[in-house]
Amino acid sequence: MNRPITSKEALLTTARALTAQDGLLKLTVRKLAGAAGVSIGTVYNYFPSKEALIEAVIQSVWLQAFHGQNQHQPQAFLPALAWVYSRMQAAQAHYPDLMAAHDHRTIMATSPGLQAMHAHIQAALVRTLEADPHWPATAAKTGLSPDQVVHFALTHLKYAASDHRSNCDDLLAILAALLEKEDPHASSLY
Repeated sequence: MNRPITSKEALLTTARALTAQDGLLKLTVRKLAGAAGVSIGTVYNYFPSKEALIEAVIQSVWLQAFHGQNQHQPQAFLPALAWVYSRMQAAQAHYPDLMAAHDHRTIMATSPGLQAMHAHIQAALVRTLEADPHWPATAAKTGLSPDQVVHFALTHLKYAASDHRSNCDDLLAILAALLEKEDPHASSLY
């Protein structure tokens, strides 16, 4: 007899497998309970609603994408943006409707966990931009804050991922011009 899954992490692992197979938008508490071999009530003990379950799955997917397998963000701003986009693409390759589900729900607006993850990514990119030697001149010339530039960049990256673009080269070129850097594809930047 198979032993039923009883931990939150085990339920999330099963939920991610179901999401990879059927998509996040088709994930239900009933489907998760059946796949995990537990009662629906057991799932509700860990996730009080379907929205809470989906939020937890999205959060675990992003944690896995950005922190799994010894992932480390590059120290230079443009390569860091390219790296963030590559992690978004990797997550989306494994969970094809991830960005669509993310876009069609108000989870980001109501989820403290997802808001904290987004703030963590934004803060890391702001620190990386502020460390760029070209930033002070760019800030003086444009009047933009690091937060504004990073917000613009992340908004573009989310849109590009939702649009299934193969790269974010247009964003990198715009930001390279803003920072008065060489071609963003030059090996010195990566």
